[in-house]
Amino acid sequence: MSTFDYAELRADVLGLLNEFGNPLTLLRAEAGATYDPKAGTFSGGGTTNVEGVGVLVGYSNKEIDGTTIRATDRKLLFQGDAILIGDTYNKWRVLEINYIDPDESGTILTIAQMRK
Repeated sequence: MSTFDYAELRADVLGLLNEFGNPLTLLRAEAGATYDPKAGTFSGGGTTNVEGVGVLVGYSNKEIDGTTIRATDRKLLFQGDAILIGDTYNKWRVLEINYIDPDESGTILTIAQMRK
């Protein structure tokens, strides 16, 4: 039985994100900060920048159920595993995270559900 080279896949994914994605800066609330979803801003505390490369895409009609995933939600395809639930990007807030790490040697891609 042959083994799959996830290191090569990880490099391919990063290469594709670097070529077709964008440099992104997400904001993470520090202790005491609260998020205002209408304004898309934090108050009462500072934020930390989370830098990376990614792309924001829509969900397919098959994925949208109107409750868990709404038609206005977006997916953020992001390098690595640096983002957390609650981080924000341009008024989009991370609701759910799926880390793609099939061999448990390091995240190949993070898929985050984003909502305004």
